[in-house]
Amino acid sequence: MVPIVLFVYRRVHSARTLLEVLISGGGMDDHPLYIFSDAPKNDSERGEVEIVRQYIKDVSGFKELHIVEAVSHKGLARSVIEGVSMVLLEHDSVIVLEDDLIPQPGFMDYMCRALDFYKNDRLVFSISGFSFGFVPPQGYRHDVYALTRGCSWGWATWRDRWEAVDWNTRTYVDLLEDRAFWRSLTSSGSDLGPMLLKQDRRKVDSWAIRCYCHQVRHALVTIYPVHSLVLNIGFDDMATHTNVYNRYRSRSFPHSSKRIGFVHIDGPDSYFQKALRRKFSIARRMVEGRILTFLKRIGVFAG
Repeated sequence: MVPIVLFVYRRVHSARTLLEVLISGGGMDDHPLYIFSDAPKNDSERGEVEIVRQYIKDVSGFKELHIVEAVSHKGLARSVIEGVSMVLLEHDSVIVLEDDLIPQPGFMDYMCRALDFYKNDRLVFSISGFSFGFVPPQGYRHDVYALTRGCSWGWATWRDRWEAVDWNTRTYVDLLEDRAFWRSLTSSGSDLGPMLLKQDRRKVDSWAIRCYCHQVRHALVTIYPVHSLVLNIGFDDMATHTNVYNRYRSRSFPHSSKRIGFVHIDGPDSYFQKALRRKFSIARRMVEGRILTFLKRIGVFAG
């Protein structure tokens, strides 16, 4: 069965909640679990990291438990790239979670069946369990849609897709001078160009931006559920990268016994792609990134 890869740091409460939710959903005794624990950045975080490491040693309910504890601090990007690559040496596909994500009912069923359904479709780079909450057009009959942008909040991929990624940031920075690449990149979000430059200058720590650029460069897509199957609870004072207004939030969690159906795709869905461009437009980002973040910080808004 497909292995679950979990990255933890210093959030013992959210890590416990995530694992309890997975186990309560049943079927975890078929899935090996790989937990990667990053080392603390400084002495002030050492106690929290140790509490997490003590907790994960007693995790049960999975087919196998593998724990990898970093000796020195790696940061999220290096942790994910090295961890996923290691697991994919032994497995054909992976389902990846971080310790601030809560899977919703149906998450594992959806991810496993999507991996099987799209495994031979080389146009599909990854499967996302999270969804942006876009309202489907009237008469839309499908349970999934495709976008040129991936998502790091509960995702899955295959060995052959992952191994094709060029992790050298400079490769994509040099492509920014190519007008066709720039148009394709910005059609997936006006934030991606600046994010890439920040990663290249080590101002952010993101493995995902390199995957997004890889997708754009090779015209690959990510499959999303119409209704999100992942809740991100990481927007608090312990967040390493996301302590601002959550522009990605989705509150669409219908509890239904209906299994998600899949359709073969020949590219990104134009309706949802336009919705993606609007969501990540410069104007929208300015409002959400500055005004709403300020209101959240002073306690006026709790988004």
